[in-house]
Amino acid sequence: MNDDALISKCFFLETSAHQASKNLDSLIVFCIVLHALSFIPAAIGNGIISLTTCKSPSLQTPSFVLLGCTAFADALTGFIAQPIAMASFVVKLRKQFPSACYLDAVKECLGWLLGGISLSILALLSIERYLVLHLGLPRYCAVVNVRRVLVVVAMFSVSLIIMEVLRFHVLSNKSYVVIHLPFMFLGLLILTLSYLRIHRHIRRRTMIIEPKPSQQLQEMNSFDIKKYERVTSAVLFIVCFYWLFFAPFVCVLVAYLILGFTERIEGAYYITTTIVLTSATVNPILYCWKLRALRRAVVKNVKKLFYLSSD
Repeated sequence: MNDDALISKCFFLETSAHQASKNLDSLIVFCIVLHALSFIPAAIGNGIISLTTCKSPSLQTPSFVLLGCTAFADALTGFIAQPIAMASFVVKLRKQFPSACYLDAVKECLGWLLGGISLSILALLSIERYLVLHLGLPRYCAVVNVRRVLVVVAMFSVSLIIMEVLRFHVLSNKSYVVIHLPFMFLGLLILTLSYLRIHRHIRRRTMIIEPKPSQQLQEMNSFDIKKYERVTSAVLFIVCFYWLFFAPFVCVLVAYLILGFTERIEGAYYITTTIVLTSATVNPILYCWKLRALRRAVVKNVKKLFYLSSD
């Protein structure tokens, strides 16, 4: 059995006759370089963010815990998914396609799993930001807490793991993409609607100038609208930046469903999946830049680690 035959039966993956083509070699080298430059910063940066959210009592809120969960998934991307992606590209460059088959299968499962977890958490984060205003602070605190947020994240993660297992036994690659694309667009729709409602609510609230009853005034004072606006705008910036990386990948998936797995689609898939994975490097910078409380906690924890290492 030759290499082409082995490649054509590579688990759930679709392959093409272009895998032996040299036209993709320069593209593969570019992807290897991107992964090599970004996987260590992604692993370390997101690892620090996730540890900081776990260790800092001031950050034990639903919004920061959700960001910490996203950072943890991105840290695993840097620690595991990106090195495997690099290894996959290297063996493809060396034309060792049977080995590339196994590495591709692992890379695909990890990439879709960790990327899906990050995307799901960001959609949950936009809903959490909306519920603060929609429910009001007292009711929000009663309904939304860290434990329930973690349960929802765990449920999404288990569902995604089940989907990855089904790829090996039930779903074809195209069926898997068809199932996932609506959820990607749903996540974008939830994001858009949530922040539009938040913007309208804040705008109405700031325009109200009539006197408030004492109980309502007390509730208003207990809710720091300025702090809420800062955190929400920071989260919106982070989520939009994430979608900026993710949008080309979604476009390639749509093109794949329409045109099939051509050489151009294959090359575009290599590039866009690499961009999605390497975006994990940028996220810790965005978190610390836009969220002052997180930045201070990270600096504090890094200083503690530095002092421990110097003893």
